[in-house]
Amino acid sequence: KSTVIKTGEDAFRKIISSTREWIDTDFVCLGQIVDGDNVRSLSMIADREQNCDCTQNISETLCQIVIKEGFCHYPEGASKLLPAACKQCTSMNAEGFFGMSIQDENGKSIGLIWTVSSKKLILPIRAMEVMEIITAKVASEIKRMWAEEQLLLHNEKLELLVKERTTRIMELERQRMENEKLAASGRMAATVAHEINNPLSAIKGGFLLIKDSIPEDNKYYDYVGMIEKEIDRIARIVKQMFNLSRPYQGKISEFNAISVIRDVITMLDGIGSEQCVFITFSGHDNMIKVIMSEDHFRQVLYNIIKNAIEASHEGGSVEVRAKSVDSRLNIIVSDLGEGISDDVRSKIFDPFFTTKSKYSDSGLGLGLATTKVVAEAMGGSLDCTSEKDKGTAFTIDLPINLINQEYVV
Repeated sequence: KSTVIKTGEDAFRKIISSTREWIDTDFVCLGQIVDGDNVRSLSMIADREQNCDCTQNISETLCQIVIKEGFCHYPEGASKLLPAACKQCTSMNAEGFFGMSIQDENGKSIGLIWTVSSKKLILPIRAMEVMEIITAKVASEIKRMWAEEQLLLHNEKLELLVKERTTRIMELERQRMENEKLAASGRMAATVAHEINNPLSAIKGGFLLIKDSIPEDNKYYDYVGMIEKEIDRIARIVKQMFNLSRPYQGKISEFNAISVIRDVITMLDGIGSEQCVFITFSGHDNMIKVIMSEDHFRQVLYNIIKNAIEASHEGGSVEVRAKSVDSRLNIIVSDLGEGISDDVRSKIFDPFFTTKSKYSDSGLGLGLATTKVVAEAMGGSLDCTSEKDKGTAFTIDLPINLINQEYVV
């Protein structure tokens, strides 16, 4: 009766409780063999108190005899057979002992049930038949619980895999949407730039004719220089908008990337000095030969380092590090500025997004967007990491040999 309805730990507790009353004994334990050498109690009862938190080495208990023989019954004198290490049994001054192996469908011992009595232990009639039913129930329940445990583990792994795949799909979808947005912005920028460029060329041509006719001593001559400067500024913005859509394919050549990095740093030292920002460079090599567009390479470096200078505090520093890893050139430009919040960082490569307060061609929000487009056109990538109040780092990753890469322009 104790083998029906109940499952799991409830079934095990009911089995040992009923067995104790049926055999009229002091101690009953139901154990499972784990790791081959140990037995873990599934449920245990002694002096009417149940416990199921015990694991022992098989060699230290009578379990080894039960497992070996399959069935053991010592009506009396059992304490003489118990090893001194079996504290649970010796403390009971055991007189009678009974144990039976629990086997799977292949006849392999997977557990056992045993009982110890302080008095002579006489088994009831048909005890063997009843115990075979009980051990079969326990074996079935152990197998069911193992299958349930494996199913839970499998479900956990499956849920983790689904979560990882879902996260990956969401990330790919986000990247796709960003690429579509960037492409749409690029097409729009190119269209606008084209429409602006035609009248701008006419304006510039007409202006030059007017400029030549105005003498330098004219009271309005200062306005001539201002107008020319603003026309040139518009031309630079138009060029940036063109590059956002379709960066020009620079001439591919072989050059030393380290030398170019040093040249760009030298070019920007003046801007850094004005803001009291120092630029440092560290490289593992004095020479890293690359085959790519030097113009594009300089453009990407210039924009990122200049951006780092502008983000730095007075007296701060910008560090440039370069190394070659697995046929790729890795450059990290880091500053010790205020850092960028996660919300802003997710938008810094968007066209026309800017945090600069001054309205100028450098604050139009095309610099980083164009730089990323150029880096990706070279078969590379541009990424940003930042920590609030600790600074920002831009990582430029480019193939060393662009001839072996697909140049997307």
